[in-house]
This record gives sequence, structure tokens and C-alpha cells, in this order.
Amino acid sequence: DTAVAITAVFLLFAFKLVDWRDVDRGTDWGTLYLFGGGLSLSHVLKTTGASKFVAESFSQAIGNLPTFLVVLSVTFLMIFLTELMSNTATAAIFVPILITTATGMNLPPHELALPAGVAASCAFMLPVATPPNAIVYGTGEVEQKDMIRVGLILNVTFAVIISILSVLLIGKIIS
Repeated sequence: DTAVAITAVFLLFAFKLVDWRDVDRGTDWGTLYLFGGGLSLSHVLKTTGASKFVAESFSQAIGNLPTFLVVLSVTFLMIFLTELMSNTATAAIFVPILITTATGMNLPPHELALPAGVAASCAFMLPVATPPNAIVYGTGEVEQKDMIRVGLILNVTFAVIISILSVLLIGKIIS
């Protein structure tokens, strides 16, 4: 619960166990803002009904497909979105939408949410996708066209593997 974390931070400052300058220097504020923004956007989408609208539209577009193709579509969507967005923000925004989508399609919510969560961690194509990608690209040893070529193969491979394992195993593990 956030109340516990906030109370702990308050007590650390109240008893002068930490100094603000140390906290400020050692905190990656950009990541916190990005994470908070993604969670806030997810909350706004849910409370305004926008996530339900998106979920219903998505359900209508893919609702007649077999479950495997639905999972594969969701997995591809998540993998390629995380090439351009933070994986945390992508998951925070889309997992609630996918839970609503699954419910609307009479699927257990975990059948779309779990593969989406795993897929959000698979971004291999672009240097901006993840810090490790940026580090590899920053060495100058790897050209962007090579990252895109190999990353595309990895993205497609992981999308297929995640989808197959999800359809075959998630239901058995959860139930």
C-alpha cells in the first residue's frame, strides 16, 4: 500500500535519517514521473470510461478470431508498442483495457493480461526501447539497422512463443 511507503519516507525525514540532497541526487525522477504518468493515465482511462470504449472497439475488431489469434494480436501489439513507449507505462495503460476486453469476449481476464504483461518486457529492435538497448547501441559496435533486423526477428519469435505458451499453459496453471 502506498500509505506505508509514504509514512516510511516521512519518518526517515522526520528523524533526520536521510538528507533531501542525497535523496534528490540518488533518485531518477524521470523514471518516477514516467511511471506515475502511466499509472495516472491508466486510472483516467478507467474512470472516464475510455478504457471500456477502447476495449469494446478492440473486442469488435478481434472478437470473432480464435483465442490463439487474439492472444497473438495482443502480444504483437504490446511488443511493438514497447519499442516506442516505456514497458511499464504500456502495461499500466493497456492491461486494464485488455482485462475489460477479455471480459467482453467471455475470456478469463488472465488470458490476455498475462501475455500482455510478459510481452511488454520484450522490446529488442530500437535503441530507445530499453536502457540495455541504448547501452548496446551507444557502444558504436552495433548499427541501428542491425538492431532493427535482429530485433524484429526476436520480437516476432517472442510474440509467437509467448502466445503459444499462454494458450497452452496459463489456463492449466491458474486453474
